[in-house]
Amino acid sequence: MQKILEKRSAIHDDCQAIFSTAAGTRVLKHLIKSQYVVDPVYNKGQTCCDTANKDGRRSVVLSLIKFINKDPSYFHKLMDEIEQEITYGN
Repeated sequence: MQKILEKRSAIHDDCQAIFSTAAGTRVLKHLIKSQYVVDPVYNKGQTCCDTANKDGRRSVVLSLIKFINKDPSYFHKLMDEIEQEITYGN
């Protein structure tokens, strides 16, 4: 059990280190925009398989966000930046 906790802690530290960089932030923003975190997973007329696929993709990104456990203000700022990019095409 101790080995599992140490491994999880090391992976957590690695994720925090990666997503604390400018490149990591760009990747996280890309994942948020491209994996249905800011878009609906259901669109009228699509199959339940399509919805499940999109929800699964979104779930992975949300799990990553939860796992890296950043300060909530970090994500508020990130979402504001994403909204600006979507709105103004930056």
